[in-house]
Amino acid sequence: MVVLQRQCNAGYAHRDDVLRALPDHGLTPELLDLLEMRLQVVRTIVPSETHLEFAIDTVAEYLAGLWLVHQLPDEHAWFEFLDKADASQSSRESVCGFLAAVLDCCTHERQHFKGSASVLSRLEHCVGIKQPEKIAAAVLSSTSPTQPERKPPTPSGIPQLRRAQRAPGDDAAG
Repeated sequence: MVVLQRQCNAGYAHRDDVLRALPDHGLTPELLDLLEMRLQVVRTIVPSETHLEFAIDTVAEYLAGLWLVHQLPDEHAWFEFLDKADASQSSRESVCGFLAAVLDCCTHERQHFKGSASVLSRLEHCVGIKQPEKIAAAVLSSTSPTQPERKPPTPSGIPQLRRAQRAPGDDAAG
């Protein structure tokens, strides 16, 4: 989470910090071994082997998005987070990809989302979604939003879906 708060993109965490934080959330250190050795979702950064990172940035983005949905207590905190994302030193594409994951998490975890339609509209604007007011209204009313027609997922999965959400011309690097 340290990287999320500073850069709004996937990064690394100190192994000891992760191990200390697991019990605070009712998890055991064995979970880290499972994630790394068996599922291979997390990997140790060599040569020092003191830090960990997600093996897939999209997993990191969605887990961070879920964390935000459950942790940010009100609209003020959401706007503070979005202001930090706007000021991030990370590439615009990286931040937009992360914010697309956050928006998906807000949409799918709407019972835990504590922001307003203004927060959702700002997220939608950041990721280039057309007709943001329809999606924001649907999330806040707990109905299914009218999504733009999407192609079936490609073998590369979620990143293709995020590209489909961006406005035309925003795909320079993707």
